[in-house]
Amino acid sequence: LQPIESQINQVYFFSPADAFVVKFKAAFLFGLIVASPGVISQLWLFLSPALHTREKRALIPLVVATSFLFLSGVFFCFYLVMPYTLQFLIGMQTDFLKPIISIKNYIDLLFGMLIAFGFCFTLPIFVMVLAFWDVLNSRTLNGWLKEKNVVLRGAGTDESPHCYKRLPQVLDFHKNTIRILHT
Repeated sequence: LQPIESQINQVYFFSPADAFVVKFKAAFLFGLIVASPGVISQLWLFLSPALHTREKRALIPLVVATSFLFLSGVFFCFYLVMPYTLQFLIGMQTDFLKPIISIKNYIDLLFGMLIAFGFCFTLPIFVMVLAFWDVLNSRTLNGWLKEKNVVLRGAGTDESPHCYKRLPQVLDFHKNTIRILHT
């Protein structure tokens, strides 16, 4: 509950089973994280006899890198993203709208964001694997970027004017998926 404790001093549960379910979910997630090295090693012991030496050498760094990136995404979300997200969301309160935070809804939001950030941090590994299997290559990726008018630039300069020049194109591209309230 660490990120929410800095924003609000109490959370509530609205169903008799909510407190139990939340503790069960937290224990399950913690158990999954703690047990993952054992599960991965058992999976490795099961699969390794079927793999060639070259495949084994390629798979070990891949598993280590993927695990590291996933956990990096989880920690990044928990310690950096969630406090600011909660500050922003709870800051939407007014005199009329006051937050009553349900522990179940908070845990669902937290777990969803942790998993989403964990998977997002592993995307480079998936792109690398797809490139290794010749499903993706740099020409294909660059073609997609050019087709969608995406310009990748390095940091260090003020990109705001460039971003706002592209904003009408981005909004036009997403016109069927978003509703524009202000023009």
